[in-house]
Amino acid sequence: MRGSLREALVGLNYLALRREYLTTMMTLLLNRERHMAQQTQNIWQRFDNLAALAETPDVKLIIAAIRLHAELTNLRLAPLPHIIGPARR
Repeated sequence: MRGSLREALVGLNYLALRREYLTTMMTLLLNRERHMAQQTQNIWQRFDNLAALAETPDVKLIIAAIRLHAELTNLRLAPLPHIIGPARR
């Protein structure tokens, strides 16, 4: 009886530690995602600032085209860490 009680307590302790670990990892991942989203927003804001400073419509069009290309590239590359991450383990 004592052995099974001890095994049960060890199992519960393991589950509690596992839950704490998973909670911590999820918090870190969410913080990283928020930080990356903020960095992306900063980049788009810089494009907007450059377009506002442009003196001619041609320059504004070029800046808009570069921004569009950057947005499309971001959309294509954003999932890569989630795809590659499990493969590295």
